Amino acid sequence: MAIGIPMLSFVLIVRSHGYVSYIIGKDVLGLLVAVVKSIFCGWTMWFLLSILINVFIVAAITRITRNKYSQYLIMFLLFAGSLFVPDSVIFGVYKFMLPFFCIGYMLRENRVPLYSGSSNKYVLILLTLLSVGGIAWFDHDTYIYTSGFCIVDNYSQQLFIDAKRMIIGLVVSYTFMQYVHLLSNRATNIMSIVVIRFGQISLFVYGFNVLCDAVYLKVLSYLKISLEFNYILPILFATFMLAAAYKLSEVLDKNRFTRLLFLGKH
Repeated sequence: MAIGIPMLSFVLIVRSHGYVSYIIGKDVLGLLVAVVKSIFCGWTMWFLLSILINVFIVAAITRITRNKYSQYLIMFLLFAGSLFVPDSVIFGVYKFMLPFFCIGYMLRENRVPLYSGSSNKYVLILLTLLSVGGIAWFDHDTYIYTSGFCIVDNYSQQLFIDAKRMIIGLVVSYTFMQYVHLLSNRATNIMSIVVIRFGQISLFVYGFNVLCDAVYLKVLSYLKISLEFNYILPILFATFMLAAAYKLSEVLDKNRFTRLLFLGKH
């Protein structure tokens, strides 16, 4: 409910222009197929669908056996086996996300303290340097979109790319968590409230960004405006996005129907 319903709402809105012809032609079956493709075979908000799929996979594994070592073994074998499965449709991105959920489950079950090192400034400096190096190490082939995940056709190079993106992802995400932890615990009350609030509406921010980005690109295309990439526009756009999403979420939260559709709350 918290993930699936908002994801469905935003996907249908963003891809609504593609459904007009089916609605006009009263093609119910065609419309249904188009909606299913938008959700399961399209790239719009694939990250949320990946969350749902991987949550269900981990939940299923933990119900097959209660022995944690057996669970870990099944998770490892499932991930290792997925490396040999073709990346058809957009299956590669779901395989890429699986280890993160498995690792998260293991950390939670073993009650590993994730933030113990954030109080040590030297640890945080080291993590920051590693993250900057990881981002600098990232290149075009590292994108899951361009190189996929399957190692069948190019074993050594693809395995290196897969390991590289996992290392970068783990280091950068862990470092980011340390900074969020510091901001939410050591900053002023206002800063803590803002950080925690954005964490609570992060799914809505993601969906709102996807929607605005689609509209923004279509407007530029319609007006035949081509903008050269620079670092000023993304910062301005991100600032506007966060402020607008923050205020809009407060408005939507006041209505029971919109609260369910866009915030996943009942």
